[in-house]
Amino acid sequence: MKKKIITLLVILIMAMATVAFVACDDTAGGGGGGGETPRLGTPTNVTFSVATGGRHYINWTPATPAPPTIEVLGIDFRIYADGEFVTQTTASRYNIGSTVFAGTDPVEFTIVANPRITTHFQSSLPSAPATLTRTPLAAPTGIRTLTTNLTWTNPSTPALGNWPTRIYADGEFVLEHTGSIFPIASLGLPAGTHSITVALAARGPHLQSPQSIAYNLTIA
Repeated sequence: MKKKIITLLVILIMAMATVAFVACDDTAGGGGGGGETPRLGTPTNVTFSVATGGRHYINWTPATPAPPTIEVLGIDFRIYADGEFVTQTTASRYNIGSTVFAGTDPVEFTIVANPRITTHFQSSLPSAPATLTRTPLAAPTGIRTLTTNLTWTNPSTPALGNWPTRIYADGEFVLEHTGSIFPIASLGLPAGTHSITVALAARGPHLQSPQSIAYNLTIA
């Protein structure tokens, strides 16, 4: 009887020791200090704003406060348009005025917070989407010859900054040029009469303008 009691006590002590070991073992079922690496807070309030000189911004609100373990190295905010990566920045806004967006409207933007050191945190989930519906620019007007140059008039609004103009000859795209005057010789066209049109290239919140009224350019 005494032996049975001692045997039961030994079994009980061994069982308790096993439970204690499993409870302390981080690798057993994710217990103790283990578990999934936490995520950064998700950016919110994705909006758009317009500044002077053709600058159009996408803005957002970072999650606060920033985790102290990554405050020194910081966070990059990754910008996606229609699911495609555009760029990243450490600021909470980005000038999209010179960015070309492919695809159809509206353009859907999301922002992801990405830690520069990933030891303690994962990237955030994407922000709620924000949409930007682009509007076509007005067509350039008044194509004409000015001595040895081809010139035209761009619309005065909106502020276009340095947006380029696309030049077409006989319905085919020739080149893209910043400004509203271009050397005729640089078009590389053969002798004869050519139907020339121009259109403002698409940037930021706008779609490409319609092509201008055709101008018949005769090259000797």
